[in-house]
Amino acid sequence: MSDHKGIEEFKTILKFAASEEKISQTYNVPPNMLIPLLLSIKYGGDWSIKDEENFSVAVKDRETIYNGETKEGISYETIYLLVNPRIVEKEGRVHRIEKCGLSAERKLVQRSYNVKVVFDKGLIAKIDPEKKIIKIEKLNEEKIEFKGTMAFSLEHEIEHVSSEAEAAGKPIWDFNYIFEEE
Repeated sequence: MSDHKGIEEFKTILKFAASEEKISQTYNVPPNMLIPLLLSIKYGGDWSIKDEENFSVAVKDRETIYNGETKEGISYETIYLLVNPRIVEKEGRVHRIEKCGLSAERKLVQRSYNVKVVFDKGLIAKIDPEKKIIKIEKLNEEKIEFKGTMAFSLEHEIEHVSSEAEAAGKPIWDFNYIFEEE
């Protein structure tokens, strides 16, 4: 009985992988430039990749809709994949703590609150956990604007692929604890 379950799961995984390959063909995006999108779908988070000619980033937004009467809700995810994104406008400055996958600890960094970005190709993946669907769409705009967390994430990922250095910032141990007197 368990062998049958394993075979069915394997078939499901193969079908899922074939759908991932179809994304590249349908939207004419080089397969390796899809890697950040696929990692974000499978593992969550924001990702980036660079090869000799191109780079791409995937940044994720999440919206939760909650019904206070039924006490139930759903979190939808929208993942933006941008190939060769270039920030053309920045606005504001936000001090925040970030953890990069390459460093052991978090750092205090500065990011723009609002960024406008142009790109060569763009896709949007909309994940609906209730219906169990991942809808892929071509991003038709030539320029897109991100605010807040999405802007921070985009700047962070572009920084990864445009520089070998880690983000400049103050390490968390430069902070001081303050203890409230009882």
